[in-house]
Amino acid sequence: MGGKVSSFYVDKGRTDDPDPITGLTTRDKYLIDTTWNTVMEDATGNGVTFFMRLFEINPKHKQVFPFRDQPIKDLPSDRKFHAHVTSVMYSISSIVKSMDDPEVMIGIINKIGKNHAKRSVNRQALIDVKQALLDTFGFMAKEEIQSWIKFLDYFIEEGTKALEEYSLE
Repeated sequence: MGGKVSSFYVDKGRTDDPDPITGLTTRDKYLIDTTWNTVMEDATGNGVTFFMRLFEINPKHKQVFPFRDQPIKDLPSDRKFHAHVTSVMYSISSIVKSMDDPEVMIGIINKIGKNHAKRSVNRQALIDVKQALLDTFGFMAKEEIQSWIKFLDYFIEEGTKALEEYSLE
């Protein structure tokens, strides 16, 4: 007689199988993916929150964007700003959705780094992005935040390599 598996069982991933490239476990990937899906339920609203927090952390970051001359107080209701933040949120989605293929993930991060090196973005800006995202994720549990920290630290590591490589061009 075999046991019956509950239809409510969901494999939330192993915690003892870190990817040799990213260091993310199956559990980390699960938590990142599911929480990101929640964030993307309101991609524009959460993107606005993220960018406003980024500019609060360091107002100089606003200078690398096409809306640099727009008063900061006007950004949350500006449709062009909404378009930009939504695009960024989908760029982050492409990284999140490629976690199971680290080579693709690195390629996406490298492309983002190349595009931002032209604007003199540096490692500190990536660290500020990490903090702004974590601040945007206030609804998440501690374990989820810890997985995001690992993910974002990897993003900073790979993004810095790309920024340094392409800033020399």
